[in-house]
Amino acid sequence: DLFMKEQLISSGLGWGRLPIHQIEEKLKEGSLVEIKGIKSIEPLPVPIYLLKAKDKIMGPNTKKLWKYLERTSGPNFQY
Repeated sequence: DLFMKEQLISSGLGWGRLPIHQIEEKLKEGSLVEIKGIKSIEPLPVPIYLLKAKDKIMGPNTKKLWKYLERTSGPNFQY
């Protein structure tokens, strides 16, 4: 899983792709660094789908996720 992969990378046992939202703090504090300048490694867009029932009220965690997706998904985000 991605958590185990992060632990291996953080321990210095390799490198790999991880979701930015998972490692933002480690990048800011410098415990992980982004590998740049390697032409074979480029951002990998991954579509995320979230279904929402029109007649149901979203809980606080779902509201946070929805706002995050709106903010970070760019012009293709659709309701």
